[in-house]
Amino acid sequence: MEEPFPASASGFYVVGLEVRTSKALEDDPQTARVPALWERFGRENLAEQIPRRLAKGHPFCVYFDYQYPAETSFRQAPRDASFAAKRGGEAYFRRAQRGVAYSVVLGYQVPSLEDVPPGLRGLYVPGGKYLVFSTEPQKLAQAWTDIQNYFTQPGKPQRAFTYDYEEYFCQNAPCDEVRIYVALC
Repeated sequence: MEEPFPASASGFYVVGLEVRTSKALEDDPQTARVPALWERFGRENLAEQIPRRLAKGHPFCVYFDYQYPAETSFRQAPRDASFAAKRGGEAYFRRAQRGVAYSVVLGYQVPSLEDVPPGLRGLYVPGGKYLVFSTEPQKLAQAWTDIQNYFTQPGKPQRAFTYDYEEYFCQNAPCDEVRIYVALC
C-alpha cells in the first residue's frame, strides 16, 4: 500500500444496499456480512436499479454509524498511552476494535436522495477532511489492517469515526484500484 495523502472531499449522496455488522463478525468468514453484500450487489445488478446514478458510475462502500462498547473511550485512547496501560495496553485496543459495530452501504453516487428505489438505502456522506489510502481490491482486507495500525502510531492524525468510504475504480472488469477515504478529526 502506498503512503496516504490528505484530501478534502465535498459531501455526496449514495444509494445502495445496507447491512449492520462489526469487526468481530467480519473477521470470521462464517459470519462476515460484507462479502454477502457484494454478492447481492452483483446478483441483483444494482447498477440497473439506480437509474439516476452519476455518470462516473464507480461503486462506493460507505462505513458509518460506528458504535463502541460502552466502557470504551476509543476516540481518545490512541492519544493517551496511560489510558491503554490501565486497560491492558495494545490488547485492550484490539478488543475494543473487535467490539465496534457499524453500518455499511454499498452502492452508487447519485445527485440527490429523490426517488430512492424500494429496498435500498439513501445516505448523505458529509464533506470533510480525509486521509486517502490506495490499494488493489484483492488486498483490501490487509489494507484495512494496515490502516488501523497506521492510526495507532505516535504523531499520526486522529480518526473521526464518522463516515469512511471506499471508491472503486473499474476501468476494466474486475476493478483495478480502490481508494479508501478515512475521516479525520
